[in-house]
Amino acid sequence: MNPQGELVDEDCGANCYAAFPHPYSQFSDPALLAAFPEYQGESFAYKPYNNVGPFFRKGLVSNSNINISGGTEDVNLNLSVGHADEEGFTRETA
Repeated sequence: MNPQGELVDEDCGANCYAAFPHPYSQFSDPALLAAFPEYQGESFAYKPYNNVGPFFRKGLVSNSNINISGGTEDVNLNLSVGHADEEGFTRETA
């Protein structure tokens, strides 16, 4: 298999993709090669993968505020209370 990738099927039309040596099989350090023996001699397909869908989700933002103001000729009063809650759009990893 050449470093530029090997075409998997020449008659595949628009669904063609290339296979490349796995990046972990390209280490020059023998200790790193020994740390990942399952990737030695393996290849992977250079093609689009749909891996974004499981990462994101719909988010929710909630913001509530109450403001009360008043006073007299000499004194002005203002009371403000707020609460914000946000559930993010990326899933928890833990």
